[in-house]
Amino acid sequence: MTQPGQDPRHCYLRQLSCTAACLTLALGSIAQTKALTLEEREQLDLSAYEVVDPDASYFNVEERMEVLHETDNSLLMQHREELAKYAPSCRQRLEIPTITEKMRIPGFYPPR
Repeated sequence: MTQPGQDPRHCYLRQLSCTAACLTLALGSIAQTKALTLEEREQLDLSAYEVVDPDASYFNVEERMEVLHETDNSLLMQHREELAKYAPSCRQRLEIPTITEKMRIPGFYPPR
């Protein structure tokens, strides 16, 4: 809120600099988080985990699809609708003919 005689741009710049400072502090704390070292990972007790189906994926695709179809999460529903309308399906992508003739692929890096 501006006070009488105070330039509103000055207040906006002060807010912006405070926001930038907070963001810098937050990003600094995120950067300090680190992954486990190899030695720390080797010391983890993973005996409670059991592989019941070695051919399975990390998650059950059919079950995940069912959850997505039954969700009431507005964000997931919005993305589902957008993908259904605009994104090409895997089957549509497979219908694209394969390039069989010779073609020149442009180089993106200068010669050394």
